[in-house]
Amino acid sequence: YRGYLDVNAAANAISNRLQSDPLFSQLLHQMLSQITAIRSGAEILRDVKSIPAEQREGFYNSIFDESRALSDVARSLIAQFDRDMERNKSVSPLREVNDMIIGENNYFPELEKAADKIRSGFANSNYTSGSFSDDTLSDEQLSAKEILPSEEILIEQLRNRFSIKVEHSTGTDKNLTDENTIKSDTPFDKILKLPPNATAATRRFQLARKLATLMASEVLDKHCTDERLTSKEAKSIMFNALASYVAGALIFPYDLFLQKAQQSSYDVEYLAQYFNASFEQIAHRLVTLRKPDAQGIPFGFLRADPSGFLTKQFPLPGLLMPNAGHACPLWVIYLSLRSPGETVRQIASFADGSRYMFIANTGIKRVKTFSDQPNYSAVMLACDLVHADKTVYAQGLQLDNKNSDVMVGPSCNLCVRRNCSHRNSPMAGVSIS
Repeated sequence: YRGYLDVNAAANAISNRLQSDPLFSQLLHQMLSQITAIRSGAEILRDVKSIPAEQREGFYNSIFDESRALSDVARSLIAQFDRDMERNKSVSPLREVNDMIIGENNYFPELEKAADKIRSGFANSNYTSGSFSDDTLSDEQLSAKEILPSEEILIEQLRNRFSIKVEHSTGTDKNLTDENTIKSDTPFDKILKLPPNATAATRRFQLARKLATLMASEVLDKHCTDERLTSKEAKSIMFNALASYVAGALIFPYDLFLQKAQQSSYDVEYLAQYFNASFEQIAHRLVTLRKPDAQGIPFGFLRADPSGFLTKQFPLPGLLMPNAGHACPLWVIYLSLRSPGETVRQIASFADGSRYMFIANTGIKRVKTFSDQPNYSAVMLACDLVHADKTVYAQGLQLDNKNSDVMVGPSCNLCVRRNCSHRNSPMAGVSIS
């Protein structure tokens, strides 16, 4: 699809230039004249056998000169096309970010090291026990809890390291906010307000993300200067994505998280309980388990709001995910929206024969109050079917029986299944008859 967009943009650029730019017309006429001269000389040399050697040499020289001039004109024309294609290229800031994430295989070792360094400073915290209960933990967990940051640890770090006071906001505040102006009689330089009805998992992640932006700013900025990010918007999107990456790495130490994921057969609900996290946070971390010598299952990630509109994705190479809008209505992420809190699964088969396992769950980020509606979002993990048997979600499924697969596409405008009864818009470039 990306290739289609680029080719379409290139065709439009060429068409526009040919219609409106006299330089292009001049270059094309010059090329045609030179091609005609070369062809005429070649035909004479082929058909007239009695040409004197001196004249024959003249024709050879003429063909050589015209060919060289034609090459120069062609290069000039191609350069003009390339400049137009670059200006009209369909690359969006989000696509640049996605392409960079794919290029790094969803794994950023420098960010993992930054998270480890931040976490190493928690050893002497007054809140090392976090939210765990000692009488319910194994020896392994009692050791691990020393490096698992609780909400109290993160608040303590922000206060002691950066003179930031954390408060729970009241009233209609919906998001984490910074306030630079505070009362002069307080010892703090800034107040960080948390949403009043955010879940505990959301609060902890927001605090970890804030700490990450403060303590790992140098490495975050370094990654955002990558030449693959060509606009300020792309750099901003990448900074936010990588700050969340560090927050996830901070809360979920790589080696421990991978170990628990493999031991539980990638049971997201179990991992959410073990790490006191949400389904979405666990899904995010699973996507990043791509360390070369210690890899987890390659997962893709997708999130949708209650209307079905896609709000976030982490791509999986080989699986075409829409950048925005809506995915195929048959994807299990939409079934999940009908039953919040329940994990649903699906074996999805695409027209090219590829098969994937989809796992989805709809959760809540903000606790419902009488005056506020719940904030639901559906999250989906996707993996190639060859990895499905390593997960708890393959239990009871007939992985070898394609007859039980759900026939899907990426989205209606990208789907080649012309007779699908669930189609709600035509395939790109094809009108509805």
